[in-house]
Parts: sequence; structure tokens; C-alpha cells
Amino acid sequence: MGDGGDRPAGGRHRAPEPMQSAPPVPPPAPVPAPAPVESPAPVPPAAPAPRRESREHSGSFPGRWLAWMLAGFLVVGGGLVAGYAAIGDPGAPAADTGSAGPSPSSSSRTTGSGEAGTTAASELPAPVVPPCDGSYVLIVGSVTTPIGYQDAVVRLLDATPGAQWFTTEGTCGSLRDRSDGGTLIHTVYLGPFPTAEAALASCAAGPADAYAKRLDDGTGGADDGVVTCG
Repeated sequence: MGDGGDRPAGGRHRAPEPMQSAPPVPPPAPVPAPAPVESPAPVPPAAPAPRRESREHSGSFPGRWLAWMLAGFLVVGGGLVAGYAAIGDPGAPAADTGSAGPSPSSSSRTTGSGEAGTTAASELPAPVVPPCDGSYVLIVGSVTTPIGYQDAVVRLLDATPGAQWFTTEGTCGSLRDRSDGGTLIHTVYLGPFPTAEAALASCAAGPADAYAKRLDDGTGGADDGVVTCG
């Protein structure tokens, strides 16, 4: 028969060659377990801040307390003194001053506003009694008011620089001890001067009714030894 192509001799089919199987896949390598993570050491709690004392300097507290109390007393005391000085002394009557003439008569001195002036009695200086040796003084004014005379005397002294004052009772015999009303006579004067002329030379420093008066232990009348400025 024909050539039979590629058929092998003997008329048998060639058995197919067995297929080689793929080599087995090796198992995956084991993954190492992660290393354990160490937790951080616990942070100890912060120590509480020490409480501050309410009074840092307890030793100085009494001193501050005394200083505050003293300051309070000064403020209150100053207010009382200022209030008293502002309203004046309602119990003291206005001082009356007498004329500078030989026979003084009481009259009231007032300030420019028409109200009676007031001056603290503590401002009145000490009296100075002139000698009874025949010298002269220029009588600026006399105050015969028994209550509040200090204020009137101070006003006369303020109005006459260099003047002094004294109470006539028990001093020179040529001066009256008491007024016609029986009250003491507080005299404001300039001097003493050796002569009447020297005393009269100071008339410009006093009021218009000022006069010179001789001081001695004579027993003459009130008008003896009087020389007026006019």
C-alpha cells in the first residue's frame, strides 16, 4: 500500500511520552515573630509644690498692722483738727478792744468780711512788763474783755510789728489796774523809750489814737504823763 507516511514500522502507534510534572513549590519561609516592644518606665508623679504661707513675713505683720492703725489715727485726728479750725470755737465770744486813749472804752474789732476774727490763744506770746523807771511807752491799744481777750491782743500785735503786751494790774503806779467796768486791762505797746519825744516818733507805727505814757510808781491820775500823738 502506499508509503504509509510516518507511521512506524510494524503498524503500531507510538505511545506519547509522559509529561514531566513541575517541581513542587517550596513552602514559604517562616516569618520571624516581631521582637517584643518594651513599654517605657512609668514617670513618677511630680511632687506637689509647697503651699505658700499667706503671710510671707509673719514677723513683720504686727509692725504693718501698727503702722496702718497709726496712719488711721493720724487721718482721723487731722480731720477733727481741720474741722475744728474751720468752724472755730462757737463758745468763745468775740474779743473787744479798747481805745488807745487814756480812758479806753470797749469796742469790737472785726475782719474785712464783717465777722469777728478768731485767733488761737496758743499764738499769744508771753507778756513783757516794762520797767517803772520813768521811761515812756507808746500805748497802741488796750483790751478789757475778760473772755477771749487773747484773740484781740494777737490782732493788735499782728497789726503793729515790734509791739509787746502785758496786764497792767500790779505793775506801775502810773497805770490803771482795772477798767471802769472792773475788768483787767491788757495793754499792747511799743518801747520803752527814754523820753516822750522818742515815744512819739513811733506814732506812725500805731493807730491814730495811740499815745505816749510815762511809767513810774507815782500815784497821779490816769492822765498824768500822757502825751497824745495828735
